[in-house]
Amino acid sequence: IRGLCDGADILFLVAGLGGGTGTGAGPVVARTAREQGAMVLAVGILPFECEGQRRQRQAQIGMHELKKAADVVICVPNQNVFKLIDASTSLVEAFALTNDLVAQGLRGIWRLLSKPGLLNADFADLCALTQGKHAESVLATAEACGDNRVHEVLEQIRSHPLLESGQALSDAAGVLVSLVGGPGMAMTEVNRLMDQINRQAENAHLVLAASVDEEMGDRLHVTLIASRKVAEESRLDERAREVSAIAPELQSQLVEPLFSPRSASRFLPPPPELTPEQTEQLWTQQQGHGRQRRSKSNMRQGQLPLEIM
Repeated sequence: IRGLCDGADILFLVAGLGGGTGTGAGPVVARTAREQGAMVLAVGILPFECEGQRRQRQAQIGMHELKKAADVVICVPNQNVFKLIDASTSLVEAFALTNDLVAQGLRGIWRLLSKPGLLNADFADLCALTQGKHAESVLATAEACGDNRVHEVLEQIRSHPLLESGQALSDAAGVLVSLVGGPGMAMTEVNRLMDQINRQAENAHLVLAASVDEEMGDRLHVTLIASRKVAEESRLDERAREVSAIAPELQSQLVEPLFSPRSASRFLPPPPELTPEQTEQLWTQQQGHGRQRRSKSNMRQGQLPLEIM
């Protein structure tokens, strides 16, 4: 692995997660490539839901490790392919669709990074957009030709399975858009396309890259990378904030009773020793009060047989 990565500037790593090889070896390859000085862009393909909960859990663990090892991680759930297939689609064709989606996306990223454009976006922009312990990126491409190509590209983006019918753009924290067209690509087309994407991802940080390639002819190609927070990790973050907010109250509830003063004891201290004169004076006062009470009432005050605990 070190020999293959030696001298490489960028490594594209595609790993099928949930089993043994991709889940276990993917992070190892990513770490090794980074140690050799390469930037690592990883694509993690998640299993179908019908493959079972155990495989899903293993895939999530592998994705977590891949995020720690690679510079950029893009998530491709196989389950989203169901939006592109029907009842007659074979198993081989379904997996071929996933492979084609990944290949198109990587081809678009490679064109973005390798060919200079009128508006450039480099690997640093890609890393800034997608890095972060809570970031999960999705990748989509669209291409059309002819006079109505902008409308067709927008429709492909809205219906793209990896973008979840545009929901991934609405939830995105950052979006990178790479446009590639022929010499006839008009500024009004770029403006119209970006205006619609801005409306869809109004809360996202947007990065635009645009280049002209004579080989494209009248075709317009769009590569779109959207970075958003993982739902589960967002809930964990929210729970952590809640715990942080109530921490002082919990601390006061737990700590203060440990240091609160003890309640007064029911043991009474012994009376102070009195001199004979003080004792006789006190006895005379009590007798006098007793005679006054007996003169007013025949009630007697008894003493309850209580024991001191």
